[in-house]
Amino acid sequence: MILSSFRIGIERAIRNWKMAVLLAAASIFIAAPVALLVLTVVTLTTSGKPAANRLLSDNLDVIWLIDLINEQFPGTSLTTIVTELGFMLVLLGVFYLITNVFFAGGIIEVLSTRDGDVSMRRFWSGAGAYFWRFCRLWLISLAAYSAIFIIYSIALATIGSFGEGAIAEAPGAIKKWGATAILVLALAIVNMIFDYARIGTVVNSSHKMFRETVRAVRFVAHRFLPACSLYLMVALMGAALFWLLTLLRSAVDQSSVILVIIAIALGQVAIAAKIWSRLVFYAAQLNLYQQLVPTVELVPPVVRVTPEFAAAIDLSSLETEAQSTFNVAEL
Repeated sequence: MILSSFRIGIERAIRNWKMAVLLAAASIFIAAPVALLVLTVVTLTTSGKPAANRLLSDNLDVIWLIDLINEQFPGTSLTTIVTELGFMLVLLGVFYLITNVFFAGGIIEVLSTRDGDVSMRRFWSGAGAYFWRFCRLWLISLAAYSAIFIIYSIALATIGSFGEGAIAEAPGAIKKWGATAILVLALAIVNMIFDYARIGTVVNSSHKMFRETVRAVRFVAHRFLPACSLYLMVALMGAALFWLLTLLRSAVDQSSVILVIIAIALGQVAIAAKIWSRLVFYAAQLNLYQQLVPTVELVPPVVRVTPEFAAAIDLSSLETEAQSTFNVAEL
């Protein structure tokens, strides 16, 4: 069952490569303003200088950034610039998350069909139909993620307080690594739960998000081994694919503008592979959900319809019987 869901998830994600390209293009469109701003500033301020190629690559120089602010924006504080830039990045990140919530409805709507092939009309209708419901699920998930991080912070503070009087640092470091491992595991489980909550919302056409969250928790709790095994398989596959593409990108010697462009292109391919892995997640988990929780189709009751001419025949026969009864009574 797990292997079949894993295989079906990969097959459906391959068939829906157009949807992966669409999502990758949307990701590039969102990140383009910041990337173009950085490239434009670097190009205008270092054109013809030996540092141009180095700055266009992944080696952004902090000293160059400070000198740039002092020369191009006199009287401006570096702290103010960094704060405004950080605020803009936060807004961009929130917009990116909301966009992912919007696209998730279309993805699951397409994958939930019998053939699982992409249809732009079905994709956009599903994205619009489930957007507000998935936003509510997102807010519920934020509460769950926040609770996990609060518990993690309390655990780190407790480990630190107990480690102050310890002679050796190794036990404290091991405990921190263990707490971090538990944190990653808890985040993965919560992410998996809300994946099934989204899937259940689409499959059941539900409008009650708290109810679907509880159903997803019960689904994962009762079928923990197959759900976690499938999630781990897809996660390892996606991480390996992304790592290979990132390794290939880092192997490019960004010593010229052309090589920098090649490295940027490989980076976008890695992002597209990550998005494709997300399609595998939804397709595989959807198949597992449909196998373990079969949908029950309600059959409407059969209403027997009597034709008009049959009703007329019945009435005429009743009139004949009544007339004969009346005649017998007269005799």
